[in-house]
Amino acid sequence: MKGKPNLLKSNFGRNRSVRWDPLPIGWLKLNTDGAFSSGRNMATCSGVVRDHWGSFLGDLVYKLGVCSIVEAKLQGIHKGLSFVKKYKNNCVIVEIDSLQALKLIREGCPLSHQYFSPVEEIKLEARHFRSIVWKHTLREGNNLADCFAKSGF
Repeated sequence: MKGKPNLLKSNFGRNRSVRWDPLPIGWLKLNTDGAFSSGRNMATCSGVVRDHWGSFLGDLVYKLGVCSIVEAKLQGIHKGLSFVKKYKNNCVIVEIDSLQALKLIREGCPLSHQYFSPVEEIKLEARHFRSIVWKHTLREGNNLADCFAKSGF
């Protein structure tokens, strides 16, 4: 299912390829996203799960109510990891298009930080897996999760 690469100019002036890259055998990939509609004053989150062949396994969409876009993205990761547990797979690659959310997960945040609770929930879910790889993807590499998030409005 490896497709022709879509080359995009990143913020750093380099071309980046946006395409499906095969996973190690037995691994799953979780793409998550969050969205906010100011007209509806509501946020949603979503996730898409694929196996190492690139085959679609499942999706999730949640209405969250009022919250920031970063919190919606963090909730998407948390709910996505919880969803992936049902496949009883120990290894997952999580791709997200938010550098801010990725930094919070990798570096953590103090108890007084506004995103402390969702980051800690993600860390608790992550303990259920033998291996997790956290990856940033461009927005264009997260289109399906983005579409599902927007469909929740």
